[in-house]
Amino acid sequence: MMERNAGEPTSCKLQIYVSGGWLDMLYFESAQRERVTTAVTAISREANNSVIWRVIHVGANPPDWLATATPWKPITDREPAPLEDVLISVSMENDEPPTVFMAYRKTVGTKTFYVSGTSDHIIPGAYAWKHVDEPSPAPNSVA
Repeated sequence: MMERNAGEPTSCKLQIYVSGGWLDMLYFESAQRERVTTAVTAISREANNSVIWRVIHVGANPPDWLATATPWKPITDREPAPLEDVLISVSMENDEPPTVFMAYRKTVGTKTFYVSGTSDHIIPGAYAWKHVDEPSPAPNSVA
């Protein structure tokens, strides 16, 4: 773990989820984000995505991304598309490991997501999304 020197300016910190809590691993400036992301993606791939990482931007809540080798993408004004069911990562108030919901949003340009199948159950704290996997084929006993 890299120690932060007193008075050293920093705008970000990399954390890893270990044994039920977040551990600070690295303090860095936002200009180094791409280098840090590349390194974390490689480490996650080697760990078979069994490690949960996040970056905290000073003054921002919730964390703006979760870095793994999975296809999670940051929520933008245009993605995901409105009325499309997607999986979203959500940072809750007490900030245990992020939670995943199947959800959709009604319009572009908003981070307001609704639980899939409802029209009014809002999920706060969404920060990343990915497409929903195709369902598994039905077993012969069901088909």
